[in-house]
Amino acid sequence: MKKLNVALICLTLLASKANALSLKADKKFDGSVFNKSTMVVQANIGLGGNLGLPIQLSAEKGITDNIGVGAIVGYAGKTTDVVGYKYRYTYLLFGARGNYHMQFIDKLDTYAGLTLGFNAASVSITPSLAIPTSAGGGVFFAGHLGGRYYFNPKLAASVELGYGIGYANIGLAYKLR
Repeated sequence: MKKLNVALICLTLLASKANALSLKADKKFDGSVFNKSTMVVQANIGLGGNLGLPIQLSAEKGITDNIGVGAIVGYAGKTTDVVGYKYRYTYLLFGARGNYHMQFIDKLDTYAGLTLGFNAASVSITPSLAIPTSAGGGVFFAGHLGGRYYFNPKLAASVELGYGIGYANIGLAYKLR
């Protein structure tokens, strides 16, 4: 919980600094946030779940003024001690995504999308028991809803709900173009 609080404080400080910088940013920013030339990268932390502080990275390229395609990768891990044994849990996901963007108000990019990917989970025990290390995972198909609020033409706060490294993810997005 301490890691989550520290991460939220850091994100809040970054967002407030970005907002202050946006006051100095290009005055020509009209609030339009997504089109076919858009390329954006995003870093999120996952909320919920029980695997430490999950991290999710994604990238998206606009192919029309409302549709973007991209990739996602996420990681979460946790180690716990139980009666002299260390249990290490890891979770990894990666996939391809597509989003349909709708802009209802200036500077807010809202979207709904689908992801097709692969997830892998494993558990290892140290020192080794007679129980073998277990692993699982497989192909997944999932949906999500998200939004990015742009402080300036390049930097945005992001929120996503749906299947990912967490059921809710918050972070920052940076528009490359």
